Amino acid sequence: MQTNELNDMREQLELLKRKVEREERLGEKQIRHAMRQKVSHINRQGWFFVILSLVSIPFFIWSRNVLPVSELFCWVTCGFLALAALYTHLIHSELSAEVIAREHLMTVARKLISLKQNYNRWLLFSIPFVVVWIFWYVRELRAILSPEIFSSAMISCAVGGVIGGVIGFHKHMQVQRSCSELLEQIEEVSGEE
Repeated sequence: MQTNELNDMREQLELLKRKVEREERLGEKQIRHAMRQKVSHINRQGWFFVILSLVSIPFFIWSRNVLPVSELFCWVTCGFLALAALYTHLIHSELSAEVIAREHLMTVARKLISLKQNYNRWLLFSIPFVVVWIFWYVRELRAILSPEIFSSAMISCAVGGVIGGVIGFHKHMQVQRSCSELLEQIEEVSGEE
């Protein structure tokens, strides 16, 4: 009698063990699915920056017909926009839905931390560049516009600059927030293991 009870208990324990393993696998699949969605959102933000930069290049070249700024200013601006597109593409290229599906979560966490750091590095470069660019642009406009038109142009540029700055900062913060949320999820999952 005791042997049968012991065998039954072993079978039940084995059945319970398989059930727990199956639920753990399902839980990890659900977590990875949620992470893939978040990474897709982060990469869409990156593509927004890339497309905006690339579309701005021909627009800026075309705008020289309206405001004939110097050729050097035009090329420096286009070079900066191309660099922004390339940099954004490169820092997002290491983080994809496939990476989430196949890599260990700690590898994914390192890539997320790297992405956040690269976004902050870009700010350290781009903000000083944009400040210098703004002063250069004002100087360029002052040389080609009459004083009355120059005042109106400065108001328009200030409004456009503030709107662009707010949108850019908002998108930057969305990426940072999404990365932080993913890192918290990874930390929770890693803490449970």
